[in-house]
Amino acid sequence: MDPLWRKDFVVQELIDFFKYQPMVSAPGKRWAYNNSGYILLGAIVEKITGQTYGEFIQQNIFEPLGMEHSYYDNPSQIIPQRVAGYDKSTNGFVNAAYISMTQPYAAGALASTIDDLALWDTALYTEKLLKLETLKQAHISYQLLDGSPTAYGFGWMISEYAGHRVIEHSGGIHGFRSHTIRLPDDHAFVAVLSNNGGKSPQSLVFKISALVIGEPYQEPTIVELQPEILARYEGIYETNTSDKLQIFVRIICSFTI
Repeated sequence: MDPLWRKDFVVQELIDFFKYQPMVSAPGKRWAYNNSGYILLGAIVEKITGQTYGEFIQQNIFEPLGMEHSYYDNPSQIIPQRVAGYDKSTNGFVNAAYISMTQPYAAGALASTIDDLALWDTALYTEKLLKLETLKQAHISYQLLDGSPTAYGFGWMISEYAGHRVIEHSGGIHGFRSHTIRLPDDHAFVAVLSNNGGKSPQSLVFKISALVIGEPYQEPTIVELQPEILARYEGIYETNTSDKLQIFVRIICSFTI
């Protein structure tokens, strides 16, 4: 266990962790998700409002929308019906390791319920939280300097399924995983909150969403290809993050499309 998980940090300490780190790329050259940007946004909120980030969220989102079971999480706070988180080990499920909620800060640290998230989703069709024109900008895939799309807006993954706009995001922390999908043109919203920290519910949420809009997901057909064709795709592939994926087609007999 990393001993830093239990340490409480102030906002400036979080910023100090990355402020002198080298840039992954020049601005606009590539896209990669990171929590640092959200930490900076939280710091900006506090600077402008004079409130803590948690106070701002409570007074400007949760209370106006009647989200009575949503919180800026604090492990020492008594939260009725708080759910325990679990992670999977080689010996089965174990209690999730403790982490100070000062660490995810504005990049997470929120606790809510499905019903409260439904209130939040409904509000996004109005201007209770922000102007619709502003939200529209957040739902546009940002373009890099070379014109290529990132499939990410201002805080949202942007895609399309069967001609339907898909706005989604996932989350994860010790003992918990979540995923939400909004289909704004269909006024559909699907969210799964899981206290199994080892498995993402993203696939489940997508399949439920497909059923909701009457476009059930069909598993792709397996296509058998000759080894010489597969060999053309052997190599190391770099994703839009710093990760690299190595493909060994000699151990793959077929793939799906």
